[in-house]
Amino acid sequence: MSEGLRDNGFQEYMVLKDCPYCHDSANFAEIAASPRTVKCHTCGLYRLYPRMNRYGQTAMLKNYEDEEVDLTQWNSPLVNVINYSSIIEKTKRIFPFIFPGGRVLDVGCGEGSFVAALTQAGANATGIEPIEKIVKFGKEYGSDLRVGRFEVGGMPSDLKKHSFDLICFLECIYYMSDLSETFGLINTYLKPGGGLYIKCHTPSSMYYFKDNDYSSRYGRGVAGMPTKKALTYMLNHEGYRIHEIGYYPENIFHTIQWIHIEEQRIGKITGGLISPIIHAIEKGDRIGLYASKV
Repeated sequence: MSEGLRDNGFQEYMVLKDCPYCHDSANFAEIAASPRTVKCHTCGLYRLYPRMNRYGQTAMLKNYEDEEVDLTQWNSPLVNVINYSSIIEKTKRIFPFIFPGGRVLDVGCGEGSFVAALTQAGANATGIEPIEKIVKFGKEYGSDLRVGRFEVGGMPSDLKKHSFDLICFLECIYYMSDLSETFGLINTYLKPGGGLYIKCHTPSSMYYFKDNDYSSRYGRGVAGMPTKKALTYMLNHEGYRIHEIGYYPENIFHTIQWIHIEEQRIGKITGGLISPIIHAIEKGDRIGLYASKV
């Protein structure tokens, strides 16, 4: 993440004390003191307390837009397509109606790598991303990307008339300022029986075993940080059928930020044995969720 998005400034925007999903402002447990982080007792979301409002998120994005970032150093989205092969295969298994020709919306698409992967697999994929220069970069490689935000008043005008067979949130669900609004928009744009895919890091991860600064990874603009239990609660509450939810298999040594490089080499050998244990005790680092509206 750019320093422009991690910036510890923008303090004047850190004013919201409510949960971004259930909007309970009082029923929480403190998880960390600096920055103060709490866990909602109602839905299970973690959040900074106070957290940043939507105006602050917009200001941070503008700050990044104004930065001089050398996008020529970025990989082509087409090079990164291979990274999504396992997700594409699982999506085909769970939502076979998407391929070929199903309409897919990738929220917070970045430079469009996942959009390119979906397109190559046969989907009719579109991505929205709030940072214009990233959209321009990705469009040079042929992907259908638009500048926009998945919020009331933020959808590109030409997409407002469309509905989608699948809506995806890859590493961006944390930045939805009002998750109850987000689910309302999903209901607006998702076709009956359509699918929802969420991929995200989780604050219950072993990543925070030593350093529990929850803004260090997500940035100051984070709204709600979901655990597996929180995602399950929200999807059940919104009337979704969860087809699959679980942790991604990975080398646990790579999720503990204070482990040295030479120890990571050991982790390549032993991580495959340790990861199932970490996942079993709900300390995995990344969650994948596939659901559909009942």
